Amino acid sequence: MTDDTEAPKQQQVSKDRMREAIRDFADALDENTVAVFAFMGHGMEHNGKNYLLPQEQVSDDRRLDTRAICLQDDVMAEIASRWRH
Repeated sequence: MTDDTEAPKQQQVSKDRMREAIRDFADALDENTVAVFAFMGHGMEHNGKNYLLPQEQVSDDRRLDTRAICLQDDVMAEIASRWRH
């Protein structure tokens, strides 16, 4: 059985709004949820990590940690933190 609940779509958002949307997504999950996180936008890989790029342009790899959302460190960690006891 599936739940057809759909997360709100965000367009042209800042890094802060992306973080808020990721937290909202994670808050809606529980240990019995199977979810798909989809991102349609610009991204890049650097040093083995994947980054989601917000509306602001990131032109310098040295600024990725402060200007972009890291899929592994930000998105997956936020979701995983919901089930740690």
